[in-house]
Amino acid sequence: MFARLTACGRRFASILGPMKRIARPLLVATVLSVVLAGAALGAARLPSLLTGWNGRYTVRPTSIYYTGDGSGVVGVLRRRGGLGGPGRGYLHWKAWNGRGAYAVGSLWLKLATPTATSPFTRFAVSVVLGRPRFGHFTQMTLHYRLSGRRVADTRCVPDRQKVAEWRLLLHGRCA
Repeated sequence: MFARLTACGRRFASILGPMKRIARPLLVATVLSVVLAGAALGAARLPSLLTGWNGRYTVRPTSIYYTGDGSGVVGVLRRRGGLGGPGRGYLHWKAWNGRGAYAVGSLWLKLATPTATSPFTRFAVSVVLGRPRFGHFTQMTLHYRLSGRRVADTRCVPDRQKVAEWRLLLHGRCA
């Protein structure tokens, strides 16, 4: 009986030999495709951020226009309304995941009135994003120094609004 099982095992092994040569690369290819597809889906699920008054959302933007009158810009300040050349400043994203994001860079503010004709002043800034809702970050806090004092300017985007815009966060509510 033992000899018969051994012979049966050898016969089974001789059939599996060619199958192993085909099945092993096929298994490796299947595992790789599943891993790469999962990585691509994970990247596609990252929350985006409102970049300005045009209503566009982007992952890791280079500029954020967060005031309705254009007097505040985070990141790269472009010439002639965003149409001219590379611009000045920077925004370097240190972290960006499904729960929050963090960046350091340049903050450009118009401090004098009227803001339409006043020049921009540059400040160092750190940006903290949070409160992801419906695939977008809806809260942004800017940390910078103005006249030697620390400033924490928190802005928000209301949930499910027809016109997306950054608003002030007052008493924990999006104004």
